[in-house]
Amino acid sequence: MKDIRIDANGELRCWKCGSKELLDRRTTRAHVVGFVTVGVGALATRKKLRCKACGEYNQTGNAQPLEPKPAVTVAQKMSWVDRTNAKHERIKELKAQGVGHTAAIKQAKAEGY
Repeated sequence: MKDIRIDANGELRCWKCGSKELLDRRTTRAHVVGFVTVGVGALATRKKLRCKACGEYNQTGNAQPLEPKPAVTVAQKMSWVDRTNAKHERIKELKAQGVGHTAAIKQAKAEGY
């Protein structure tokens, strides 16, 4: 669990996906502690903010500034099938140039395929 993020407008954002849709929830561990201690332990635990988009819990208290996400590459925009086909085509090209099979796979991976 990581600290929640704050964007430039001062709004709370999820640390993982950057969503604004957050709910006050107790974690599963807090529910178990509350059940074992007949409800006393659950009241002692603080609520966390749970992201509705990705389901991750965000720790409150020490909010960090939201860092902009890196630019998305063309390979990331492609579907899984398109990326796989592009990778296989690149491996075929490398093998046609005389590169061994394993070396071609490693080189294609290093190139981002």
